[in-house]
Amino acid sequence: MSESLGQAAREASSLGAPAEAEMLTHRIGELEQQVFDLRRELADRDGDLAAARAVNRDPVAPGQPLTATPGSHHRSLRRRSR
Repeated sequence: MSESLGQAAREASSLGAPAEAEMLTHRIGELEQQVFDLRRELADRDGDLAAARAVNRDPVAPGQPLTATPGSHHRSLRRRSR
């Protein structure tokens, strides 16, 4: 009797067979992991962006030459340390 009630409840909830519910539960876990990974990546990028903004706000003192770091492009000029 409890099996027939469980089956009726699954059908009423549109979940279908137990295998389908298990598949959906597995997919939910995959999607939750993907969300976690993307949030971590976003946090890393936010940190990189904040660091880049801090560097761009740091004014170069007049008369202080800019030097390129090895392997960098012209946008990566940095103040020469003394």
